[in-house]
Amino acid sequence: MTIHRREERLQLVQLHHNDTSDDITDDSAVRVLSRSYDDDEPDLFWRTISLFTVAFVFAVAIVFSPQLNGVLHVRKSNSEGIHHQSQKQHVFGNGKNHTAKYTQPQPPSAPSNTNKRDRIRLQQIENYKRGNALLLNIHITHHAGTTVCEAMKSIGPTPENACNMGSEWPVNVTKSRPWTFDETAPNALELRKYYHMISWEHGIVPKIPLEDVDWENPHLVSMIVMKDPIDRRLAGDGGIIRKYGKEEGRTMEQWHGFAADTTYVNFMLTRLTPDACGKEGENTTIECLENAKALLERITFVLDVECLSDGMDALAQQLGFAPPNLRKGKSHPSAKERIPEEVIYDLLLKRNRRDIELYEWSKGLSLVNCSEVDPYED
Repeated sequence: MTIHRREERLQLVQLHHNDTSDDITDDSAVRVLSRSYDDDEPDLFWRTISLFTVAFVFAVAIVFSPQLNGVLHVRKSNSEGIHHQSQKQHVFGNGKNHTAKYTQPQPPSAPSNTNKRDRIRLQQIENYKRGNALLLNIHITHHAGTTVCEAMKSIGPTPENACNMGSEWPVNVTKSRPWTFDETAPNALELRKYYHMISWEHGIVPKIPLEDVDWENPHLVSMIVMKDPIDRRLAGDGGIIRKYGKEEGRTMEQWHGFAADTTYVNFMLTRLTPDACGKEGENTTIECLENAKALLERITFVLDVECLSDGMDALAQQLGFAPPNLRKGKSHPSAKERIPEEVIYDLLLKRNRRDIELYEWSKGLSLVNCSEVDPYED
């Protein structure tokens, strides 16, 4: 019993004796206090009940604490998610902030080469939009390089000589190509001050392997246009015409000489791989083909000449400029229809089989799948 309670009891004793005596004896105090304690019995009962109730609630809380914790955890997660949603923003190429719809993050998947390639490409694209990356076209001769260059001139400054060289070429940037790994970043950044895009035409085998370039550099956006090797083989130029005459007037002897000429065999492979390993014709190894595939996987954008207009539109969307108008190319019958003898056609297929395999494989990397494009669409 507390001191306050005891004083209250003594006051009761004092009041009890006010009418009879001024003195309070111990016996009278005991009798009055005893009656006061008896009066407290109901309070003691309810305190006991309250104590048992608290103990019961505490026991229930212990039993169900895992479920309670789970509920609290979910509510906390939801609250954090809502807060995260209100805060999450992305900055796009135009420099404006846009609130992005928040999606619950998924468990991280195992790293893959595809994910790494995508991350590198996204960084290159963003840098191009900000003016901190140069667009470079790997132009294999007769792979629509002139068409691509004309389209790029309508977008921004390019070197005037087929996008390869120009009068404003900075003196501190080499005119030699390809670049070495260490040359890539400084050359790309310096040229970006003058041009948004340049081209490297490879009519001959590069002196430095293309694989030596730092294609993953964030200040370089690379592209290449792929073409059916037999169609490319039939593209006329001065050297072929001098040796074998024009296609429409070519004799059978000239056709056989044309098919057997090793100068143009596996033309893409010999430009894309070290040591021009594609020059072995039908004996070209699978390792040579795999080297070319590995290089293409490092290029930012692969396009297919069969649907070049759609590919350039998709490229424009990726890089943030207006779709360029492409000049119409010449329409030709199929390669098989243009070659007078099946034996000559079969020889070309055999000699260039690795180039054909590379082209067919590259369709899986192409920015636009030409098989899904309506050929009759304007």
